[in-house]
Amino acid sequence: MLDLPAGQTHRALRTLEYTGYVERVPYSKYFQAGPSLHHLIRMSFAAIPLRKAATALLREAASEMQAVVSLDLRLGWKRLRAEIAFGSSEMALEGAQIGAIDPLHLSASGLSILANLPSAEQGAYAEQTSVELDLGLLGKIREVGYFSATTDFDNVQGKLAIPVLDASGNAIAAIGIDDGVNAAKQTTTKTLRRLCDYAAGLEAMVAATPELLSLPGGSDVYSK
Repeated sequence: MLDLPAGQTHRALRTLEYTGYVERVPYSKYFQAGPSLHHLIRMSFAAIPLRKAATALLREAASEMQAVVSLDLRLGWKRLRAEIAFGSSEMALEGAQIGAIDPLHLSASGLSILANLPSAEQGAYAEQTSVELDLGLLGKIREVGYFSATTDFDNVQGKLAIPVLDASGNAIAAIGIDDGVNAAKQTTTKTLRRLCDYAAGLEAMVAATPELLSLPGGSDVYSK
């Protein structure tokens, strides 16, 4: 916490609010990230090669399925929301914003990634995060090739997720459908098949251009 006088803190918040870096949460005394800060986040994420390669694909998927479609990257034991595409301008996202980072076990995309990691890495994840993993569930996700949320997973963010695998069969990312317009319709066989097609398209891009797995600074998207 910054140990600043109340007056100085108030002036700083007023300046940040005026420039759009923070905004007040409606009907509360709290602040949240504003449009200027979200713009900076988007600008920084534009430099991620895999995100740039997937943008057109995600937009096509969102338009075809009239859904909110996202790309999440594996970043160690976290999932990083890299891009979001909307099927129409009327859709409102109820899930994580671009730049959000969460433990893998807390989202549909994260679980689909976690299920497609080697058992040794799953064990390391459980040990380092102190989470008791449902290995039966992870095995089922890996077997069927996707994660689909049900009423049993109210605490999981997202409705449907397909893992994106590298040449070794390990998950590096996931394409998912988030809560939003038409979310209840996104478990149809046709939707699953098409989302798998889009994930396969991204895998083909990665196979043809391994440099897509790099991040600014020289690390890769699945570094622990």
